[in-house]
Order: sequence, then C-alpha cells, then structure tokens
Amino acid sequence: LLKELWTKMKGAGKAVLGKIKGLL
Repeated sequence: LLKELWTKMKGAGKAVLGKIKGLL
C-alpha cells in the first residue's frame, strides 16, 4: 500500500513539474 502511494505521489509530482515548466 505504501509503495503504491509513493508511486502515485511521484507520478503526480512529475505532472506538476511538467505543468510548471510549461507555464515558464
């Protein structure tokens, strides 16, 4: 369960970073 949550968090983090880079 913890591993699954960590993977989801990492995926969300990458998506957020991609959006921020797109705005910049």
